[in-house]
Amino acid sequence: MDLYNLTPFTAGRFVFLDGSGRESLLVVVKATFALQNGRAVVAESQAPLTLADEYRGEPARSSLLSVSDLAPFKPATDVLLEGFAYAGRRSRTEGLVGLRVGAMTKGVQVFGERVWESLAGIPSISAPRPFERMELTWERAFGGTDDSHPDHPERCEANPVGRGFRSVRSRRGVHGLPLPNLEAPRELVRSTRERPPPCSFGPLPPHWTPRARHAGTYDDAWRRERLPLLPEDFDERHHLVAPADQRLSGYVQGGEPVKVVGATPEGALAFPLPSSRLEVIIKLGAARETPPCLCDTVHIDCERKLLTLVWRARWGVHGRVPSLHWVKVQLARGTHVA
Repeated sequence: MDLYNLTPFTAGRFVFLDGSGRESLLVVVKATFALQNGRAVVAESQAPLTLADEYRGEPARSSLLSVSDLAPFKPATDVLLEGFAYAGRRSRTEGLVGLRVGAMTKGVQVFGERVWESLAGIPSISAPRPFERMELTWERAFGGTDDSHPDHPERCEANPVGRGFRSVRSRRGVHGLPLPNLEAPRELVRSTRERPPPCSFGPLPPHWTPRARHAGTYDDAWRRERLPLLPEDFDERHHLVAPADQRLSGYVQGGEPVKVVGATPEGALAFPLPSSRLEVIIKLGAARETPPCLCDTVHIDCERKLLTLVWRARWGVHGRVPSLHWVKVQLARGTHVA
C-alpha cells in the first residue's frame, strides 16, 4: 500500500485491529509550525511521528515526555502545553501560567520551592523561595508516593510522581516535606491532610487514574472470552492524554485564538491556530473512499516556540486489506499554508 503525501507535513498509514478484532486503516498527519510574530508558519523541519510513549525516566517513576501519535481515535481534542513558568516582574517567588485555546481556559499557580515547617507540632507552609523559571511537569504538581509504612505503602494514583502526598498511616514527619510548585489557583494546599487534584499542563500516562478508569475490565472473563481484544467496557476516552480541563469538546476547525501567559520570558504568546484542512483519499479496489480527517491534538512548545497539530482518519477495511492500493493525503480545496 503506497502513501502519497502531498502536504508539507509528516504522514503515516497503519493497519490495526479495532476493539472488535476487525481490520481498520489509520492515517495520521503531524504538522509542525514555527510561532513567529503572532502567526503559525510551516516549520522548515517537520517532526516525525512518535510511534510509542516516551518517558522522562522509568515509566513507573516519571511523567511522559512525548506521547504516541498512533491512537486509533480520540473523541475530543487534546490540548497540551510544554515549557517553563517564568517568574513575574512583580514577584520572583510565585506566578501564574494561563492557557486559552478557543473557549477553553486554564490557569496554574506557580510557587518557588516550599516545605512544611513544624513549630510546636503545628504545621505551616514556608515562604516560597525565588525562582527564575519552573518546568511545567507533573513532577512539580501535587502527588507522589509514600512508602514510609512498610505494611501500608500508598501513592497518589492520579499522579504518583508528584510531591506533597502523605499517607494517612505515614511514618514520615511533616517537617521538611516539599509542597507542590504547581497548583490549581482555587484549590491551593492549606493543610497536610488535603489531597487536591494534581494540576499541570502535560500528557497523562495510561496507567494513572484519569486515563486508567477508561481502560476497561481485565478480569478472568476477559481472559477467557476476549483476549487479545480489548474489554467490552473499554472507553475510547482512554486515548485522550490531556487533563480533562484541557480538552476541546469538538475538533479543531482552524482560526481558534490561542494565548499563553507566564510561560515565556516575554510574558505572553498569542496566535490563531492555522486554518489548514486535510483530505485523505483511499484507493480500495476500484473505489475511492474519503474518511473524515479530524485535527484532534494541539501541542504548544513555549520554549522552542513550536506548535504541533495532529490529524487522524480511521476507516474500516476488514477483509479488504489486499485491495488497499494507496492512500493519498492532501490539503483540502481552498486551504493554504504559510
